Amino acid sequence: SYQLKNSKRKPETIEKAYSVTEIRNKHKAAYQKWSPELDRDLMALYEKGTALAELIKYFGRTSGAITSRIKKLENTELFSE
Repeated sequence: SYQLKNSKRKPETIEKAYSVTEIRNKHKAAYQKWSPELDRDLMALYEKGTALAELIKYFGRTSGAITSRIKKLENTELFSE
């Protein structure tokens, strides 16, 4: 849980809406760091036209993790040239 601090009120405790452990039950690599090798594999499969559902299974990550990583890598390639 998190503590929110406000100078006018006592700190409140708010429970997280999710649990990393629960998410990892379905997506084994959720919230783990991406390696350069995984980045290369992801982009190669993406550029081949691999379906998102297959990428999710292959990498053990959520759809949000896959799509946001692809966007980040595309932007990195775009601005590094």
